Amino acid sequence: MGAGNGTLMLNILDYIRDTEPSVYDRTKFKIIEISSSLAKLQQQHLMQSLDSKGHHSKVEIINKSIFEWDQLVSSPCYFLAMEVFDNFAHDSIRYDPATEEPLQGTVFIDKKGDFYEFYEPHIDPVASRFLRVRHAATGGSYSHPLNSSKILRKLKAVMPFAPNLSEPEYIPTRLMQFFDVLGKYFPGHRLLTSDFHDLPDTIRGVNAPVVQTRYQRRTVPVSTPFVHQGYFDILFPTDFNVMELMYRAITGKLTRVLTHEEFLRRWAYVEETETKNGENPLLTWKTGRQQDNYSSLLLFRDNSPPQHNPQSVRALPGQATNCKMARVYADVNSQMPRAYWDYDSVNITWGSLENYEVVRKIGMLLNPASYSSRRGKYSEVFEGINVVNYQKCVIKVLKPVKKKKIKREIKILQNLSGGPNIVALLDVVRDNQVNQSSPSYDPKTAPKAGKKKSASDGFVDSDQETNDSYMMQSKTPSLIFEYVNNTDFRSLYPKFVDYDVRFYIYELLKALDFCHSKGIMHRDVKPHNLRLIDWGLAEFYHQGTEYNVRVASRYFKGPELLVDFQEYDYSLDMWSLGAMFASMIFRKEPFFHGNSNSDQLVKIAKVLGTEDLFDYLDKYEIELDQQYDDILGRFQKKSWHSFVNSENQRFVSNEAIDFLDKLLRYDHQERLTAKEAMAHPYFSPVRANEQGRAIAGTSAAPSS
Repeated sequence: MGAGNGTLMLNILDYIRDTEPSVYDRTKFKIIEISSSLAKLQQQHLMQSLDSKGHHSKVEIINKSIFEWDQLVSSPCYFLAMEVFDNFAHDSIRYDPATEEPLQGTVFIDKKGDFYEFYEPHIDPVASRFLRVRHAATGGSYSHPLNSSKILRKLKAVMPFAPNLSEPEYIPTRLMQFFDVLGKYFPGHRLLTSDFHDLPDTIRGVNAPVVQTRYQRRTVPVSTPFVHQGYFDILFPTDFNVMELMYRAITGKLTRVLTHEEFLRRWAYVEETETKNGENPLLTWKTGRQQDNYSSLLLFRDNSPPQHNPQSVRALPGQATNCKMARVYADVNSQMPRAYWDYDSVNITWGSLENYEVVRKIGMLLNPASYSSRRGKYSEVFEGINVVNYQKCVIKVLKPVKKKKIKREIKILQNLSGGPNIVALLDVVRDNQVNQSSPSYDPKTAPKAGKKKSASDGFVDSDQETNDSYMMQSKTPSLIFEYVNNTDFRSLYPKFVDYDVRFYIYELLKALDFCHSKGIMHRDVKPHNLRLIDWGLAEFYHQGTEYNVRVASRYFKGPELLVDFQEYDYSLDMWSLGAMFASMIFRKEPFFHGNSNSDQLVKIAKVLGTEDLFDYLDKYEIELDQQYDDILGRFQKKSWHSFVNSENQRFVSNEAIDFLDKLLRYDHQERLTAKEAMAHPYFSPVRANEQGRAIAGTSAAPSS
């Protein structure tokens, strides 16, 4: 983006062609250029320059603004944005020293071309979102016009001619929107960007720009931003300390910040640009008054950490990082009105219980193990029928729990309505009284959800089932769902071929990314949920909140739960998915088979090793329970290939191993997000088929 005359493009293509011919063969270089004149210049340079010989077929020049982009690029790509952030539009914000409320600046230009600035207490949605995301991403640690104490501000306020507003703060709202575009349309991107983190001769204010013009071949700074276009340049510094964290919160990518010098010393051939006296003009920038590394480089990587360096984030001196915040969708609920996530205020609209009849307990006609799996801790699930329209349904009878938990599940299901591969909530009913008028009524055995039909009506009827606790207790609520033919995983898995595994995991990722994007953690992903059918443990994510660790089924609990780390996030679901995926490709159910929660962590450590576990504990300052002193021991990390045998090798490709390795990480910050997982090469066949079906206008799941 912003490729100038195209010289950098040609240099990159030359290098790839000379050093990696096989990579060059599949490389496509696309330039997104907003300027029509520059796009024309780039095209001319490409067609006429001797340096561009052979590159014509590799380059596409797209003359449009990145903010008008509307096409999904699912393939992995590098996104170059060199010295473009300094030209992005900013908003001017001032604060009321007394109330600390922000006011947004507006500029009026009259017919004479004169500028008039005024501030209003009404913040537009983009600027308002920036302030919220910044606060959530940084934990409130950032430069601010009101950083002085309240007492000092009060003293200044009573002095003569005291200002009624703070100094201006210039916030890069357009840069935030750029991150939105990358996260939405380029999920597999790696962003490389270079820009100034500090500038001299700026105008007054926080994160203020340099405004300059040229006079007699000299650059002359001015003291106001109110200048006419074409005669002046406005260049903004980029606060990489803040924008790195905001980028992580919006896109879910891991990051590394390096100074200009650090970057060049690490990757450039600096010895070839040294002068005879040993200095290197590329490593330092000297002005008449000072020497500094003005230019910073921010390297955004995908979420896999370096091969030999588990440290995923490298910060500039004085930089704050927030490792306890979700890398993606961290601010969803803070942006929504309270009514969206405050389930305490939910008013339940009860439907009519008489509209539904129980048919059988789900799992009764399967094997005994399947049946026992349906006897949930918090509910029991039945197949039912709507007697009004004769449509099958699923009736989830909730066992006695706090009303707050019921409201939470209902609110979450309402918020997720219509999402991909998420079971739909149709109704909520309650058994207010026992139907004693029924001729077959027996207070010990009678079903409480309507009348039970006979076998001649096409439904199951047996004394065994009638006596097997079909009843819904008085005033016990029940959730009515769409009917889902959710085949038991023990009978489904053995029929899977390699593509089936890819397809079903991909479909589950769709549901997870959707619910995460809605600010919701599922917290109970397991094989029974090939389609997410149980939201009883789901919860809204709020940064900095401590959550209950007694969630998820033992075999699919993430390490954070097992070490009592309560500030977990959506990445918990990705561990559960990884454990589920491991059992599918290695044909070992469950993959981590602990006899207790403490033994579960030991089973994980025997595979992932204890060295990374202790690094994880140190990073988050977690103290293990004393019981682990006797049972944990020391274990080396095992290779995933050690689990491959003749029975499962058809499921285990290098792509599958790489995908699994990026899910099953102790450090939840290093795990793939659901959106990133969907862009992994492991799912290339699924994405290709999905695109083909979209073109053909069909949709179909694989048959097993």
